[in-house]
Amino acid sequence: MSFDRPDFLWLLLLLPVVVLLWYWSWSYFRKFETTKQYQSFLYRSRVPTWKERLVSAALKALVLSLVVLGLAQPYTRMQTTEKKYKNVRLFFLVDVSLSMAYGEDVSPNRLVAAKTEIAEAYTRLDGSYEASIIPFAGDANPYYCPLTYSRNAFLSHLNSMDDGSAPSLGTDLIKAFEVFSGDVYKNDNLDRPGVNIIILLSDGGKDESVNRSKLLGVVQKIAAKNFKVYTVGIGDNKPTPLILRDSKGNFQDYIRDEKKNIYYSDLDEEVLQQIAADGHGSYLRYSKKGELYPFIGDVIKANSVVDTEQQVVKKMPLESYCFIVASGLFLVTGLMSRRLRNGRKTNQSTAVSC
Repeated sequence: MSFDRPDFLWLLLLLPVVVLLWYWSWSYFRKFETTKQYQSFLYRSRVPTWKERLVSAALKALVLSLVVLGLAQPYTRMQTTEKKYKNVRLFFLVDVSLSMAYGEDVSPNRLVAAKTEIAEAYTRLDGSYEASIIPFAGDANPYYCPLTYSRNAFLSHLNSMDDGSAPSLGTDLIKAFEVFSGDVYKNDNLDRPGVNIIILLSDGGKDESVNRSKLLGVVQKIAAKNFKVYTVGIGDNKPTPLILRDSKGNFQDYIRDEKKNIYYSDLDEEVLQQIAADGHGSYLRYSKKGELYPFIGDVIKANSVVDTEQQVVKKMPLESYCFIVASGLFLVTGLMSRRLRNGRKTNQSTAVSC
């Protein structure tokens, strides 16, 4: 078993301290048992046996240990069979422009929401696929995360992607799609059998002047080959201000233009729908968490063919099991304490009747 947060294991040092405190407490009580006052005390209270005390203490120590282990995020690795698909290549074309990074009509902002959706959808896919991430703004960065079967490499690049991952500012959808008719198409041998699925996540760049006829011409050109283009609209169709925050998430100011006016951005659904239609794909309006996975799942089912099955080692988190068992044991200790309290009341009643 390994841990993602081994620094929390230092909290296990509290366990010897707690045991020492219990030992001192029990030592004082043993001295009290030898006094005359102890017999009088027995008429008023039920004294747990030493066996009951040890069992209760052991359970509480175990609860504390499991909580600490859960905080340390334990995991194990297990071997499993995974399907490998030969004819589907996924390209996540992600808008990292300022309107995506600082527009908060989707919580916490459009870019983070897009990254979260991609991560969840990708990790839940049934099988192993060649996948790539291409961030773009004023221009595209086609080799940010080239096609890979490695889940770790894909998720690592996705996690580090931000508004600085594209070569220039702005939102140029034409340059983003021109990537697939240039060096990327040749170098990655994308003309081999199968289908190249492009999933565009963007707010559409409504505030930018886009030559739509040229844009759709580029999309139609790649769709005439072995590409399908699917689009996901991130944002609201109402103007939203772009907000600057510090590293702690506190509000600093709005992004402003040269005249100090607040910069607004809203979703351009029309252009995204046109791109999907001309790309022989479909459009999804993102409105709530978890929508991207079934969308991508349906796309893949319609286009995938299993190549082989391979043995892979997967990471299996264990912290949830630690917390579940700790909760159950905590409930048991509570029931034990309740039984002791009920026993105390019974003894009191008996003493009175005597």
